[in-house]
Amino acid sequence: MTYLQLKTDKLPTLVAALNSLLANYTVYHQKLLRFHWNVRGENFFELHEVFEKLYQSPALKIDAIAERIQTLKYRPLSMLHQYLEKATIKEKDTFRNDREMVQEVLEDQSILIKNLKDAIQAAKMAEDDATIYLLSSFLLELEKNSWMLFTWLSKPVSSNLNEVVAMQ
Repeated sequence: MTYLQLKTDKLPTLVAALNSLLANYTVYHQKLLRFHWNVRGENFFELHEVFEKLYQSPALKIDAIAERIQTLKYRPLSMLHQYLEKATIKEKDTFRNDREMVQEVLEDQSILIKNLKDAIQAAKMAEDDATIYLLSSFLLELEKNSWMLFTWLSKPVSSNLNEVVAMQ
């Protein structure tokens, strides 16, 4: 047991899951910034705003995950090459049209959802209720964002994203 009353033999698995999550959120954050800066097309105004809202959230999560790893008395990944090596979300060097960008965000969110569920499972094994609570809140927000983007993507090309965002 640690000073946090956790199962110490389960912490390496939990920290590995958290570092994977940290790496994925870091790459995801950068991709959202890139999409925000480079979106083009008839949905520019809507997507530019939505990508801005989306990229603000991972920055806070990155910090919270790294601090949680520190709380567990481990070191978080902190170098770009480490994130790129560890992340299952990958950078892509070609620009996408607006709908392809939303599809790619959904694919990345799906990876994050699985990553979050894996980390929550590892936290359960370590009896780490605080990490479970933290990650569950991330999962709830991410699932809602995915639903909204999926709803927008399933509409005809001329649909207005502001209508979808207004549902938030």
